Amino acid sequence: MSGQRSMCCVRPATKTWKHDSDVLNPDHWVGGKPGEDCEGFDMSNISRTFLVIDHLSAKEIVLPKDVTIYLPPGTEIDFRENDPGILNCVRLKKNFYSYAWIDPENWLVDHSENLAIPHLERIPCDHDDVVFPKGWKSSLCFGIYRFKLRLKSFKFGEDYLTNWDLRSKIEDIHILPIGSRNMFIDGKSCDDRTGCVCTETVDDTPCLFIEQVEQFPCLDPITPIGFCTKMCGAVITVRDLTSQYFLTHFTIDKIQDALAGYSSHTHVSKVLNGTRALIQIVFTEKEFSGTSLDEAKAFDSMLLSDYSFGVSRTVLTSSGPLFIQGEATRTALSMVFGSLCGVLLVFALIFFINSSSFKRLNLNRYSFTSRPLVGFLAKYENTENEGLIFERASMGGSVISLEKSFDNPMFGEASTASTSYDTFTNVPEGKAAVSEISLENPMYDITSLNETASEVKTEEENQLVNLTRSEE
Repeated sequence: MSGQRSMCCVRPATKTWKHDSDVLNPDHWVGGKPGEDCEGFDMSNISRTFLVIDHLSAKEIVLPKDVTIYLPPGTEIDFRENDPGILNCVRLKKNFYSYAWIDPENWLVDHSENLAIPHLERIPCDHDDVVFPKGWKSSLCFGIYRFKLRLKSFKFGEDYLTNWDLRSKIEDIHILPIGSRNMFIDGKSCDDRTGCVCTETVDDTPCLFIEQVEQFPCLDPITPIGFCTKMCGAVITVRDLTSQYFLTHFTIDKIQDALAGYSSHTHVSKVLNGTRALIQIVFTEKEFSGTSLDEAKAFDSMLLSDYSFGVSRTVLTSSGPLFIQGEATRTALSMVFGSLCGVLLVFALIFFINSSSFKRLNLNRYSFTSRPLVGFLAKYENTENEGLIFERASMGGSVISLEKSFDNPMFGEASTASTSYDTFTNVPEGKAAVSEISLENPMYDITSLNETASEVKTEEENQLVNLTRSEE
């Protein structure tokens, strides 16, 4: 089985050096283009740096006070007065600096800015292809490299270097860092199809160059293995790397191919957690919106459902959802303002209750008990000009004395209510048949008796008053 695994090699990563000291690169020119109020090629702004010039045509050259200029064999410098192809009125910036080899921000991995790649894996690792696209015109690398580094290839400009080139040429002019004698070019790729560990060749020194982030666009950011800072996103970890099922089916290149279809930044690699090797799959975004969380969850489900990946168990770790600082501030201010208004309202009510105005307020004239409601009666007549007619009726006339309401003189008597049904059979055209129901209410007679008794009582009281006056 081990022999079968060695037959398949993992695709190497390409680490490209970002910086150059090419004086013909417009990125190093003031304004990015030639000016109009100067003459020649002005290099007076730069100092204490190292430059390589292999050809230059200009009207004149203004040199700096302190600079090292290397002229490779075959260099051509022409001074011409009126040649339209010459560089005239070009002033160089002061951005010719040297950069650290072990700074992760100085390398481009696989020709893209992939934020899912751990910081410690962005610098050259074993089995990587290293590229210095500008060759001799690359900016200087400083630092001391203490680890043995076995590279698959080293492309310097248009040439692929050998171990002899690393010893005799490049280190002599200090383009590579001190200690580059520990670098070797063996032309070998990783022969373990489950991946090779990159971080075992470096320590956490590269994290000294990474700026720490204090605010994140998500809740509870996470720190995957090899990262120098926290991040928003998700990590899938495959821990069982020794099972026969994993060794038979798993290939890291297949995982890379499957990740290519996602919109998030993704990366898969073998990492070390202490002394234990793990497979780590990272999902993140340049502008975090939460998409990476959903895609990581979907990819995790696919790994476990598709047996061809050789994964039987995973651990999914995710950061919190999108968190907008401004929205949280506005919500907090709204809550504080609302609470303050509520407290002020309570204090105002307490002050009013204890004031003289509240004591002078006559609450007896307000009735807080249930009162008869005004009802609406609706009837519908099928006429040509009228539809639904609302009739407003007061319920006040139906209220009688409680004392009389419990004294029902008709209790126990035979009902005298009669109901008559008169059906109109001769209905004009366009009218609907209507049945009228009439009820005779014996309470009308009781109301009449009450009114008569009231009148007699009033007449008797008037007579008593007249008798009193006659005695005087």
